[in-house]
Amino acid sequence: MLMQACAQARNVKEAKKAMEEMKRDGVAADVMTYSNLMAVYVACGSTESAMRVMEAMKEEGLSPDAPTCLLLLNGCAKLGRSSDALRVMEEMKRCDIAPNLAMYNSAIEACARSGQVSEASRLSEEMSRAGVVPDEATYRGIVRAWVESGSIEGAVAALSAMKSNGVTAGISTYNMLLHGCARKHAAREAIELLEAMKHDGVQPTLTSYKSLLRACTGAGEADKAARVVDDMERSGMPLEKVEEARKRLRRIDA
Repeated sequence: MLMQACAQARNVKEAKKAMEEMKRDGVAADVMTYSNLMAVYVACGSTESAMRVMEAMKEEGLSPDAPTCLLLLNGCAKLGRSSDALRVMEEMKRCDIAPNLAMYNSAIEACARSGQVSEASRLSEEMSRAGVVPDEATYRGIVRAWVESGSIEGAVAALSAMKSNGVTAGISTYNMLLHGCARKHAAREAIELLEAMKHDGVQPTLTSYKSLLRACTGAGEADKAARVVDDMERSGMPLEKVEEARKRLRRIDA
């Protein structure tokens, strides 16, 4: 309970103190104790320290269990620590722990955030061979990997593969791709995605429109940007946001 409280409070100092007191009292730490200490480090955003705790646990003759591995993978996913995530996946193989969907998705997300397309794709293929059915989060991770690598073409292809396999793309996946279009000033691809969203019944959000406008204005496509603003108004976006967008376009045209 003390370790769990330390994790919630992100109190590394108290967590380490608790471990030292256990050792002084001759109380052997079990997997749960080590896992709770890892949770403290993960909560503080230090996956490197959490990985060191895993190695210390192994030196004591203990092996991480499935919940511990998922904890580490989730931490790696949030910070884009692809190398650590892959180490955890290898450790799972050594311990005969079969990764589930959540574990694969976190590992893929860790690779995606650092633009590791090849590793994210390899994990996706591995999960298919293992009979783990991918969901939207899986494909969104692949889309993110391509976006982070700078390839809009690859991201669009991943979206197409997602739909071909019967998985519905939601707003978070579309916004991920639109963000990539905005970064690359890919106006044509952004407008095509807007049309695809409408076809799929996915309502664009204010975030969607902001990315669309960045893609169009960055590419110098004033006409496309104006169409986006008109679409904002028709879709019921807040009038003040629509007016802000129109003012921005007028400044660009001037």
